[in-house]
Amino acid sequence: MDQLAAAQAARAEKEKQAVEAVTSSSESSDNEAEALLKGGVSTLKNKWKKMRGSDDATAEKHKTKMSFRLTSLLVYTVGVKCHGLHPDIEYAPEHIFSLSENAANRFVKASMTDLVKHTHTHLVRVYPKGTRVNSTNFEPNRYWASGCQVVAINWQTFGKSIASCPCSRAFFNVVLDLGYMINQAMFQRNGRAGFVLKPEALRHPEKAELLSKRTQHFFDITVSISYFSPGVTLTLDYYS
Repeated sequence: MDQLAAAQAARAEKEKQAVEAVTSSSESSDNEAEALLKGGVSTLKNKWKKMRGSDDATAEKHKTKMSFRLTSLLVYTVGVKCHGLHPDIEYAPEHIFSLSENAANRFVKASMTDLVKHTHTHLVRVYPKGTRVNSTNFEPNRYWASGCQVVAINWQTFGKSIASCPCSRAFFNVVLDLGYMINQAMFQRNGRAGFVLKPEALRHPEKAELLSKRTQHFFDITVSISYFSPGVTLTLDYYS
């Protein structure tokens, strides 16, 4: 009996040692696999940084210090939420808020004078409403006339056909994106520098009375019609 018990004990000890060996081997393999994975990810990150030219050593080597006098000339803006244009509400000079098309229309209708006054000292941005799922545009001159300096438009639709009418053997195609065309025409001015100085009435508070004066303007429109064959295509272009 003693010999049988001793044999069973020895067998149990061997099985325990075998299980521990397998567990240890498994843990070792997992640790090696994890180390290899981390090493591979680190290598890929370093290669990606070198490809983008953002290697830490290179960036540190080529880092250029900027003159304090030069940096003091930079003007930074900080985007903030619009809390209204009430005189009691104050905005820092660098604050700029964005208005959706609908919000801007409400300001123009209810308090255009306050909006113009605010833009004497602050920047205001207007962007198309979210329901313009076809990337259509508003007419930006409405918001420029209210003093808004940054009027964003959609660029995806310029040059796309928005109206077509096949009739008999001819195809009538009109390409119009009035908002985009107005924007293009506006910034053709000033040598296409990318900005245009606002009128005095929108820049100087002491000349705000000019906004109430109405003036008449006339412009000529030239329409060119072209025919192409076969399958006659009629294209209308208009210029002002």
